[in-house]
Amino acid sequence: MNDALELAELKSAWRALDAKLERQHARELQAFRQGRLGRARLHLLPLYFEAVLEILVGLTIAVLAGGFWTGHLAEPVVLVAGLALHLYGIAMIALASRSLVLLTRLDFAAPVLTIQRDLAGLEEHRTRAALALGLPWWVLWLALLVSLARAFPAIDLYARAPGWVLGNFAFGLLGIAVSLLVVRRIRRRKPTHDGTTLGWLLRRARRQIEELERFEREG
Repeated sequence: MNDALELAELKSAWRALDAKLERQHARELQAFRQGRLGRARLHLLPLYFEAVLEILVGLTIAVLAGGFWTGHLAEPVVLVAGLALHLYGIAMIALASRSLVLLTRLDFAAPVLTIQRDLAGLEEHRTRAALALGLPWWVLWLALLVSLARAFPAIDLYARAPGWVLGNFAFGLLGIAVSLLVVRRIRRRKPTHDGTTLGWLLRRARRQIEELERFEREG
C-alpha cells in the first residue's frame, strides 16, 4: 500500500515538474520570439522612410518632367526626353508604393514560416525595383541632360550635337544589355539578393526570423 502511494506521489511530482519545465520553456520561447521580432521590426523601420522618400522624389520628378514635356510637344527629341523622365517618376512612385504595401502587410504575429515567406517576397520586389530604377540611368542621364539644356540655357542639345547624343544613347543601350546579362548570371547563383543601400537591413531582419525559426524547431 505504501509503495503504491509513494509511486503515485512520485508520478505526481514528475508531472508537476514536467508542467513547470514546459511553462518555463514557453516563457523562454516567448521572450526569445519577442526579442527577435522586435529587432526585425527595428531593422525594417528605415525601409518605411526610404519608401516614403522615394514616393516624394518620384512625385517631384513626375510633376516637373510632366510640366516640361507638355511645353515642348513640337520638339520630338526634347519631348521624348521629358516624357522618359516623367514615366520614370511614375515608375518610382509605383514601385515605392508597392514596397510600402508589402512592409505594411508584414504580420509579426503570424507563424514564422509566413513571416519568412513575406520577407522573401519583399526582398524579391526590392531587387526587381532596384533593377527597374537603376538600369535606365544608362540612358536616362542623357534625357536629363537634354531636358536641362533645353530648359535653362534654352539649348537644343540634339540639334547642336546629334552624333554625340545618338552615340551615348547607343552606348547606354549596350550598357543595359551587358548589365542584364551580368545580373542574370548573379541571380542564377543567388536568386534573391537585395543589393540596395538599405538592403542589408532587410537581410538582418531575415536573419532574426531565421534564428527564431531555428530556436523553435530545435527547442
